[in-house]
Amino acid sequence: MKSEVGTEMENEIEGPIAETEDRSARERILDAARKAFSQNGYYGTSIWQISNLCGLKQPSIYHHFDSKENLFRNALISSHKEMMDFINSRTGNGKDLAEDVIQVFNVFMEFHKDRRGALHLLGNLIYSAPDNLRDEYAELYGPEMTGVIERMFKKWDPENNQ
Repeated sequence: MKSEVGTEMENEIEGPIAETEDRSARERILDAARKAFSQNGYYGTSIWQISNLCGLKQPSIYHHFDSKENLFRNALISSHKEMMDFINSRTGNGKDLAEDVIQVFNVFMEFHKDRRGALHLLGNLIYSAPDNLRDEYAELYGPEMTGVIERMFKKWDPENNQ
């Protein structure tokens, strides 16, 4: 277990993550990680910064996530699941294919308008994360993202509805 020590010279991340009694330490860590990684990228973020944001000591973070890579992976996956749940719960009720496809894009934009960090996190995955994490995400979760549109085309395919 490798520890990362922060210095005063490192990028400061705006705003600590609010503590509430009903949020677990794991949730606080993930929220802080999503915020830090989305603002500074993978390589520009340290466990020390995340520790300061969530108000927990570095050993507590390593108790829940054995490495920075694993923390990034979990932050990305939780953001992805939140996004897909949001999109899937608000799409698929259009009156035709065009309306359904437009609805998917509008809901995607709505999600990211309210959660700008999620889109930055995805961007940082593409441009600043280790190749293995980018490839893993593309393989495991890329089909789910394109699948939303594919389902719309299937839904309106006359040959599929016979």
